[in-house]
Amino acid sequence: MTQIVGRQRELAVLHDCLARAEAGRGQVVGIVGEAGVGKSRLLYEFQASLDPSQVTWLTGHCVGYGQGTPYLPLLDILRTNFQIEDGDNPLQIQEKLRQGVHQLAPALEGILPSLRELLTVSGEDEALKHLSPKEKQQKTFEAMRTLTVAGSQRRPHVVVLERLPRLALPALPSDLWASLSRPSSTPTMVST
Repeated sequence: MTQIVGRQRELAVLHDCLARAEAGRGQVVGIVGEAGVGKSRLLYEFQASLDPSQVTWLTGHCVGYGQGTPYLPLLDILRTNFQIEDGDNPLQIQEKLRQGVHQLAPALEGILPSLRELLTVSGEDEALKHLSPKEKQQKTFEAMRTLTVAGSQRRPHVVVLERLPRLALPALPSDLWASLSRPSSTPTMVST
C-alpha cells in the first residue's frame, strides 16, 4: 500500500476526537465525500495508528440500496466482537454470546435473549415472546448500547459504520440511529 499523503489534518482530527472520547465525552464523527476520495483509507490509517490493546475497534458494513437489512451493521459488529464465524451452528453462536457477555460483565446476561434474537439463533426466546415487534426492537437497541457502554468502561471503543450513505440515514430505524449516534459520557467514538 502506498503512503497516505495530505491527510495529516484529518488524522489529527480523528485522534483529537478519540482523546475527547477517552476523557469521557463520547463523539460522533461523520466522514463524508464522493466515492474514491479515500474515506475508507483514512479510517484504515487511523486504525493502524492505534494500539489494538488500548482501543476496541468495531466495524459494521452497510450495503447498497434495497439489499440486506438495516441491522446489517449491528450483525457485523456482534459477529466480530463475539468471534462468530459463518460456519458456526446455533449452539456455538449461543455459547460464544454467553461467554462473551459473561466475560464482559456477568450482570449483563439479561441482554442475551435480544442478542440471540438479532442473530436469529433458534426459536423465539421465552423472555421476548410477550413483546411486540416494536418492543423487541427497542430491547435490541438497548442491548447493543448496553454492550457498547459496558465494553467502553474497560477501554475506549471506536464504532465504524462503513459505506453508510448519507441519504440512507433516514432509512435506518430512528431508534437505532439515535442509539448509535447519541454521544455519552462513555469513551465511545462513532464514525460513519
